[in-house]
Amino acid sequence: MATVSAASVCPWAHLATAPSQTKSPKLQEILDEELAVQLCEAELLELEQSSSNALDDVYGHLQEKARVFSSDDDADSEHDDDAFDSDLDLEHPYELSPSKCHRVRNGRRRHPLLNKIRIDGQFDDRTYVMLNRLAGRAKLCAVQRRLHASARSLLHHALAVPRTGEVDEEPAEPQHLVVKILKAPSGDYHRVTSEALELSGRPMNAEMVEMSVRRQLKMQITHEFTSLSRAVSHGVRAPAPHCSMEHVLLMQFIGDEGCPAPALRDCPLTSGQLTLAFIELLGAMRKLYHGARMVHGALNEYNVLYYKDSCWLVDFAHTIDIAHEEHIDALRSDIEAEHIDALRSDIEAVHGFFAARGVAAATKHRVGLLNTAEIETLVTAQAPLKVLSAYPCLKPYFYNK
Repeated sequence: MATVSAASVCPWAHLATAPSQTKSPKLQEILDEELAVQLCEAELLELEQSSSNALDDVYGHLQEKARVFSSDDDADSEHDDDAFDSDLDLEHPYELSPSKCHRVRNGRRRHPLLNKIRIDGQFDDRTYVMLNRLAGRAKLCAVQRRLHASARSLLHHALAVPRTGEVDEEPAEPQHLVVKILKAPSGDYHRVTSEALELSGRPMNAEMVEMSVRRQLKMQITHEFTSLSRAVSHGVRAPAPHCSMEHVLLMQFIGDEGCPAPALRDCPLTSGQLTLAFIELLGAMRKLYHGARMVHGALNEYNVLYYKDSCWLVDFAHTIDIAHEEHIDALRSDIEAEHIDALRSDIEAVHGFFAARGVAAATKHRVGLLNTAEIETLVTAQAPLKVLSAYPCLKPYFYNK
């Protein structure tokens, strides 16, 4: 019978009892390793000393640029703080003024950096944002005193500095403008029930109601902007619109050096001036009707400014488009066109004001007041020969050779 060894049965026992095979390094090997370490350190030291100048050349200009940029940023921040502190001492506490600091990018000077408007709670947050956006686009540089307040809108005097291409050129004279701001209906949108505010069967929450109100205000401002543009382009004396943004409209200022022109009802005019103003308003109504194809809709002595012996029409928020009315006239032939009612309302308001001021009636040889039927014919007729033949003295004002 063969004998089984312990190593074959338990091999790890053989490994455990085996003597260690690790050999200690020889003296020569230790000396060689020490010499190699010394030579390596010497080469690294020599390489570092020889390349120190090259490293300075590579990174020196970068460090210099970093120091320049940091010093410029510190100077700009100090300048911005000074400009902001100076704006706090303005004559009007809610005045917007551009900072003297300019942004520089890629070696070119950009637009002035504008500070925010301080209104002292006169405007809501949304209006505050819109005015800041207009200021950022260089459409205005200051919003000053209030000119007029009504149930629907606010009128404020504003300033704008025309932008020039040259940076070193002296700033131009500020341009006087009018900012018209439509008021949003008062009330808490969250308290409105969803049952009362349904659009196509879908209930609307407070955010949707607020968005709908803002959209309506924007449509009204766009309508007035378009009406003013059409009126001015057809020779009607009206404020020229500059731009609009949501519920804010920027337009021409009628007056001298920030002093607005008075309304027609507030002007102490002579009989001759009243007569000429009446004829001028008839001409403006005719230009609106045949040229701009619209009716003012709210023409009265309050919405007419008297400036430099001329009448200027304002408040074009209620204008009615005649072309649109003519398209739908066939669908409602039994109902009178809406623009005719608006025109007759304007005619009655104008006739009543000048009749109350004592303007004499017109004759064949004297310019004067016409009755409402004659005014309507003179405004709407393409060639009002009947009225002009009855009053030949009016031909120089309405007949174009």
